[in-house]
Amino acid sequence: MPTVLNTVVCAVLCFTMWTFVNCTVFTAMSHLEESVKIEIKLVDVLREYISTEERRLGELKRFSEVSTKATDAAFKNTDDFLANPVNGFLLIKRLHVNWRNIVNGSSKAANRNYEDLLSKLSKYREHIPNDMDLQGAARALLRLQDVYNVDTQEFIDGSIKGYNTTPLAGEDCFDLGRAAYLVDDHYHADIWLRAALQQLKKESEERNVDTDQKVAKTLDYLAFSHYRAGNLRKALNLSRELLKQEPTNPRVLKNIKNYEREIERKELETLEVLEDTENMSRPPSSYLANREQYEALCRGERESPLTPVEIRELKCHYVTNGNGMLILQPAKQEVVNYDPRVVVYHDVISDKEISQIITLAKPRLHRSLVVDHATKGASNADYRISSSGWLEDHHTPLGPKLARRVSYITGLSTLSGPADRHAESWQIVNYGLGGQYEPHFDHSVDDSRLDVHLPGSRNRIATWMFYLSEVKAGGYTVFPEANCFVPPVKNGAVFWYNLRPSGESDALTRHAGCPVLIGSKWVANKWIHEKGNEFNRLCGLHRDEI
Repeated sequence: MPTVLNTVVCAVLCFTMWTFVNCTVFTAMSHLEESVKIEIKLVDVLREYISTEERRLGELKRFSEVSTKATDAAFKNTDDFLANPVNGFLLIKRLHVNWRNIVNGSSKAANRNYEDLLSKLSKYREHIPNDMDLQGAARALLRLQDVYNVDTQEFIDGSIKGYNTTPLAGEDCFDLGRAAYLVDDHYHADIWLRAALQQLKKESEERNVDTDQKVAKTLDYLAFSHYRAGNLRKALNLSRELLKQEPTNPRVLKNIKNYEREIERKELETLEVLEDTENMSRPPSSYLANREQYEALCRGERESPLTPVEIRELKCHYVTNGNGMLILQPAKQEVVNYDPRVVVYHDVISDKEISQIITLAKPRLHRSLVVDHATKGASNADYRISSSGWLEDHHTPLGPKLARRVSYITGLSTLSGPADRHAESWQIVNYGLGGQYEPHFDHSVDDSRLDVHLPGSRNRIATWMFYLSEVKAGGYTVFPEANCFVPPVKNGAVFWYNLRPSGESDALTRHAGCPVLIGSKWVANKWIHEKGNEFNRLCGLHRDEI
C-alpha cells in the first residue's frame, strides 16, 4: 500500500515530468500574474487531497487503536485471552476480514485519491513554467545583479536597493549558480556557488540541519566550473575539499588525478607555477561594445556631465503645435535631450485608457523576437526579454483615438489603415523578470531594406512610446551614444526622430530598454513612417541639421 508521502512524491514527479507547452512565463509580468493564480489553485487542490487522505488515515488510526487494545490484552495473558471464545472469533475476524479490507480498501482509496489529484493537477498542465522558464528567471537575477551593482548578500538578505524581497536559502543560491554554469557563465557560477556554500554552512550551524549532500553537490559543480574556465589549480583544490566529504567517490578521485596530471604538464610547458585564482573577472559582452556606459545610464549615471549648451536646451513647455485640438489642453512637453532631440510628454494617456489597452493586449502577448541578420528570420534572444502583441485599429476604437492624439502632438500622420500605411499598429509590450531590450535601432540601417518593417512605407521616421505602468526601479529608456536616460513615467510618453531631416539614419538614436529591477513595465509603441509625412517634416538645408 503506498504511503501518503510516496503518493505525494509520485504525484509531484508525474507533474514535473510532463512536457509543458508554456515556456515563456519569465518574459512578461502578466504571465507571472497568471502563475500566481495557478499556484493558488494548485494549493487548493493539494489541500483537498490532504483533507481526503487525513480522513482515510483517521479510519486507519481508529482501527489501529482497536487492534492495539486487543493485542495488548492478548499479550498480557494469551491463554486467558483465547479462553474467551468471543476474543478468538474477533481475532480471526480481524485477521481475515478487517485487515484484508484495510489492505485492499485503503490501497484502493489511496489510489483513487492519487488519481483524483493527478486529474485535477492536469487541468493546469499547460500553465506550469518549465525548465527554460526557471533558467530564464535565474539569468534575469544575474542580469539585474550586474546592471544595478546589486551585492550578492543583498539578494540573500532579501533587501535590494532598499526594496524588501524574499531572502534566498542556500539551495536557491545553488540554483542560480547552476543556471550560470549551464550556459558556461563561470563568472556568475563562481559567485553564486560560493554563496551557496556559505549559506548551507550557516543553515547547518543555525538550524542544526544536515546539509552535507548539498554541500558536496555544490562543491562538485564549483570544481568543474573552474576546470571549464581554465582554473585548474582551483578545480584541484575544490575537488580535494569534496573528497573530504566523499572519500570513496571514484569520479572525484579520477578527476583529482586528471587535474594533477594536467597541471604538471602545463607547468612543464610554461615553466611557471599555476596559481589558484580566487575570483573570476566578468567576461566581455559579445553583443555590447560599450556595456559599462550602457549600464551606468541604466542606473541614472551619465558618463560625462551635460554641457551648458545642452542644459539650456532642456526646458519644459506647453505646446499646441499649431493644432486647434490642443488649444484648450496643450501638451506638457519636457525636452530631455538636445541631440538627438528626445522629448517626454506628461499626462497624455489616462488610467482608464491604460487599463483598456492592457486588458486587450494580455491575450495577444507572445515572446518578443529579434531579426536574425544571418537568416533574415525571427528568433529569441537573451538581449530582448519581453512579450509583445499588436492592437489593430479594428480591435478597439481606442487605438485610432490614441493615434490621432499622437498626430496632434507631433504633427505627423499616424494613419495605419491599409489604404494609408503611414504608421504601424500599436505594439504593446510587457517586460518580464529582469526584462530588457539591449541597445538597438528602431529603424532600418540597411539601405537595401529600408521598408522592412512596413513594406511600401519606407523607413521608420519617428518613435512614440507610451509608458503604461509605474516602475519602482529600473526600466529606463537610454541612448548610450547620446549620454541620455529617460525614466519611465506612467501616463507619459517619450518621442524622438530616428532619421535626420535629410532622411539619413541618426546613429545617436541607438537606444535600449533597461532591465526592470522592481515593478512591471508596460509600454505602447507607435512607429511612424516616412510615407505620408513628406510634407509634415521637411528636409533640412544642411545634412547635419537636427
